Amino acid sequence: MNISNISGCLSVLTFKKIGREGVSIIDFTLARNFFNFCMILLCLKYWKLNPIKDFPSKQRLFLVLRAIFGQTSFFLYQLTVLFIPLMLEMVILQTSPFWTSILALLINKERVERFEYVAMVIGFLGVVGITLSKPESSSSTYSESTRLTGIVLAFIMSWVYSTVCVINRRLKDVNFAIVLFYHSIFGICASTVIIIGEKLITGNPFRIHTIEQYGYLLLCCIFDWVGLSFVTIAF
Repeated sequence: MNISNISGCLSVLTFKKIGREGVSIIDFTLARNFFNFCMILLCLKYWKLNPIKDFPSKQRLFLVLRAIFGQTSFFLYQLTVLFIPLMLEMVILQTSPFWTSILALLINKERVERFEYVAMVIGFLGVVGITLSKPESSSSTYSESTRLTGIVLAFIMSWVYSTVCVINRRLKDVNFAIVLFYHSIFGICASTVIIIGEKLITGNPFRIHTIEQYGYLLLCCIFDWVGLSFVTIAF
């Protein structure tokens, strides 16, 4: 999980740089899913797995939900950092164990001890206290409305991320490459539809970026692949 968290932070920080230069989150979504798909094909070949023949039909509902919530979590993860500092986003993300325990109890019927509830409540209240504390006006580069929007997005992202973790646990007997195979296909299709739809509605040409921006985009994809793989395997 530590490797996943570090890689996730590096991915967000790298995208934050090019995101402010005009690189769309949807562009990143398409790029990272295509990159992940290529890496997954290599993994499937190495383990001699066939995502069609080895498709876990009994888990198809959770595979679909994993793809939907996984892509949503990624989108919110990258979007939120444009509204609030990464440090604050990471602090709010730490409420995810609270949501994860509740969802794990409801979905996977996993037992939660009483002392764990107490610890989670204390931790949750601590995060809320940090979140609601107002930064010094001289040191803040975010307006109050921007900060509030980012905080709301971060809490939603934390809940969605928790759902992904619980579903990963439900799919623990399915090879992570098969899980991410369908995750990536869904992401490629969804982002392609959005990009084409945006062009048809606005009439604007497809976005073309600089070589430097494509380089940073590739770096984002590498960090994202490492983080996504480890968090899926961890559960």
